[in-house]
Amino acid sequence: MYFLFLFIRIMTILTSTVANGAKRFSPARSRNQDPILAILKPKISILRKDLSVDRLNIIEMAAGGGEHAAYFAPQIPKIDILPVEPDVADQQSIVEFTSDATDALKTADSFIHPPIQKDCRQFLIDWEQIRPGGDWQPHAFLCVNMIHIAPYVNSDPA
Repeated sequence: MYFLFLFIRIMTILTSTVANGAKRFSPARSRNQDPILAILKPKISILRKDLSVDRLNIIEMAAGGGEHAAYFAPQIPKIDILPVEPDVADQQSIVEFTSDATDALKTADSFIHPPIQKDCRQFLIDWEQIRPGGDWQPHAFLCVNMIHIAPYVNSDPA
């Protein structure tokens, strides 16, 4: 299976606030979403061409509060994002951001799956038990919120 590991190093202080229900907002995420999208779109186009697929499945590791997925998916047609996030409050935020983006997601023919509550290491171990139904397989991993703060062991492929 072909995987693209897209690790974007975001060197900002991540401060989240809660407003409007369970939604968690972060000034850093708001500031970095356009620069990340500008890098992500051409990478997605290349990956689609390399894999000869129309619909692309992406796992977002350490998905945070859902701001990135809800911002990216409507702007990248035919993309499925599976958010993986261990924090329960962030999972609730992902659900709310996804709900608010429903119309835009339909227009783009994109989809955000319900979040999976796992840390990145346990997620990979449990993949066969927790993956979405059918033959859904990831084409890429996206990790925006974790790499710059993660212990080295989280990036060790062993």
